[in-house]
Formats: sequence, C-alpha cells, structure tokens
Amino acid sequence: MHLKHICLCSLVLMLSIGAYGQNTLDTLYANDYKNVALFFPSPIRKAITGHQNFVFTYNRDHEAHYGLLQATPGQESNLLVITSDESVYSYNLAYSKDISRYNYFIGPDDHVGRARPLYETKNKSYQEKDALTQEKESYQRISEILLTKKPGRLAVRRKKGMLFRLEHMIYQGKQVYFVFQIRNRSGIDFEVDTLDLNIISGSQKKRTAYQEKPLGISYVYNRPEIVKKGKMNRFVYVVPKFVLGDKERLQVTLYELNGNRLLSLIKP
Repeated sequence: MHLKHICLCSLVLMLSIGAYGQNTLDTLYANDYKNVALFFPSPIRKAITGHQNFVFTYNRDHEAHYGLLQATPGQESNLLVITSDESVYSYNLAYSKDISRYNYFIGPDDHVGRARPLYETKNKSYQEKDALTQEKESYQRISEILLTKKPGRLAVRRKKGMLFRLEHMIYQGKQVYFVFQIRNRSGIDFEVDTLDLNIISGSQKKRTAYQEKPLGISYVYNRPEIVKKGKMNRFVYVVPKFVLGDKERLQVTLYELNGNRLLSLIKP
C-alpha cells in the first residue's frame, strides 16, 4: 500500500466527525498556469493531495495560514489539510482551464472534524505515535544517513563567493531526497530565505513555450538559517516522487533573506 494511502487511512481513523459547517465537500478548481490560494484560520501543519496531478504548496519550515494549489490535466482528486489546532479540512479537486476564483478564505466552522491521538494510555510519559509522526521520523532517519554519504556533484552554481551544489538526488519509496551543500566564501554572512524546486520546460527567452511547475515539499532536514562567512552547510529536502519528461529539467533556486543574492542551478 502506498505511503500516502496509509496516511490518509490513518487520518480517517483519527477524525471525530460531527455536525460541522462543511456537510458537502466543496470542489476547488485549479490549473497549471495560475495559483489558487487557500487561507486557513490556523497555520497549516500537514496537507496531502490524492493524486500527483495536483500540487498544494505551503511553508513547512515556518507554519503559515495559506497554501497555493496548482493542477495539471487529468483525473479529479481530493485535498486533506490539518491545521495547527488539529482541525481537518477536506475538498474535492478538479482541473479547469478557466478559473473564476483565485482566493478562498476558509472559516473555522468549515472543518469536517478534528484530529486526535489513536490511542490513550495511563502512562503519560509514553504516547502512541500517529502515522504522520512515524512518517516524519522516517524522513529524518533517511536524511541523517544521506548526510553521511560522500558529497556528490550533480549540479553546481557559483556566484559572488557563494557555492550552491546539488550533491545527491535519491529515490526512496514514494519520495525523492535532495542533498544540498552551500558554502560561503563571500566574506558576508548569508541568511537563508526560501528554496524553490520547480520542473521547467521550454526557454524563458520564449515565454509562450516556457512552463514552470513547483514541487511540493514533504520534509526539510538540517537547513541552516544563516551560513556564516567561511562556513559550509549540508541539508536535505524531501519531495513526493516525480519523473522528469524528455524536455523537462529541474530548477532549484535559493533566495537570500534581507539581501538580493540568488543562487539558481539547473539539473537536466
């Protein structure tokens, strides 16, 4: 059974469903060239789409109230979101070339239930781990092992004394693990902002043929907040499994916080 299916089944067991405001699931429409934004009353803790045709991107490093939805043509699916207050939201997803609504402001009464521990125990020092916790710990264990591997060199970007390298790209189950290295020889500390992973096709010089599709991020391990001058850091990003097409490439862009330095590399 797929990991995503296991997670969804486990979450169903965790739901306490009552007479909440969302009796019939709403359908959200998205496409591959416009962002549809969902704003929740509490920060997003976890979000899962049922099919790879749909990508829901949200900040996994610092919990935020919103996420962005995109879709490619194909079969319909669903979206499951758990917020930091344990509220659970569920929606049907469908692709549409024409979209009339780009922003959804979701109220606290729109949840379908609340997540709660599967088991209770008298020993308060021990708690059964739910499927999401086990999933996170698996990502962490694999990431720790990958950081012990000898650094590779799949793609490199050098700019103004900064070096940004993709060392490894490893398929493990239904996830892809990226091992990155960033080295600062610029003499100025580099504050790390966001890292974007996109599948691109075509050329930016020909905007009509250029397409960019973001990858969802499942987990981030050991990413630094600041790379001090003269220092090097290695970290791991985990994304749902994907396969590049014949004319597609992987683009990784690392942005600087409180600065304008940008490090971008492309893997064919």
